[in-house]
Formats: sequence, C-alpha cells, structure tokens
Amino acid sequence: KGTADDPYQIYTGSQLAYLAQTTNNGTSYSGEYFKLMCDIVLNDTSDWEAWEKIAPKNSWTAIGTSFECSFQGTFDGDGHTVSGIYIDTVYNAQGLFGFANNATIKNVEVKRSYIKGGSDVGSIVGYNNSGTAGKIFTSTIMSIMESQENIGGKEML
Repeated sequence: KGTADDPYQIYTGSQLAYLAQTTNNGTSYSGEYFKLMCDIVLNDTSDWEAWEKIAPKNSWTAIGTSFECSFQGTFDGDGHTVSGIYIDTVYNAQGLFGFANNATIKNVEVKRSYIKGGSDVGSIVGYNNSGTAGKIFTSTIMSIMESQENIGGKEML
C-alpha cells in the first residue's frame, strides 16, 4: 500500500483529516501515494459565503503545518472535489495543504470553502516548496480566501 500502483485510498473526511494529523505529527509520506476516491464534504456548504461571520461546525487544519512537518508525497484527487474547508487563523501557509515540499498534488478541486490565514494562503496549497521535484496540477473554483500577503499561495522554484 501507498505505492503508485496501490495508493492509499481516501473515501471520507475522517481519512483526509487523518492524513493531516499524521503529516502534522511528522510523517512526511515521501515517496508515498494517496488517491481521493470520491468527493469529500467537510461542512454543510449551503451558507458557505457567510462563514466569514458565522463559522460552520468543523474547522480544518491544513495538511502540513511547517517545513518540518510538510507533505512530501503524491496526492491524486482523481478529479474529485473537497468542499467545506473552513480555516480562520493568523498562521501562515493555509489551504487544503499548508506546506508541500517535493510533493505532487494533482486533479483536485476545492469548492465552497473559506480559508483565512496570515500569509501564503491558497485553496489547494498555501506554501509549495516543490521546485522541479514535484508539481501542483489543480483547478480551483468558488472559494473565499483572505491573507495579509501571497493570496493564492506561494511557490518556491
């Protein structure tokens, strides 16, 4: 498991949160593969445009909260969507993924989400330090992002 031919499969928000938790506890997943198997809804998105004033039930902690705890694997969204991400913090590098380092993140959309952070805020990745070793291939629509600097994320080449 976790190989290109047999990736870890993510079906639920809880499984996606587990990836965030383990990455944020120091597992980089370097050389390992993940595949999103269906659309994931983290919050009821019927009133997502009001989340700036009224927070939804669940908050999201980005996958990778620092350089030391960054995601370094391959994440294939397989054309699926993650919606209902809610982040309201002063910390930098916010998004579905906070810090990506030599990672490949592809084929995933983030919709109907509210993501606010200090700087380096993006819907897919806040801070991408993947250079030529990894790539971010994504499309993103219908999200509200707020940042003091580098909205849309920051990429280091």
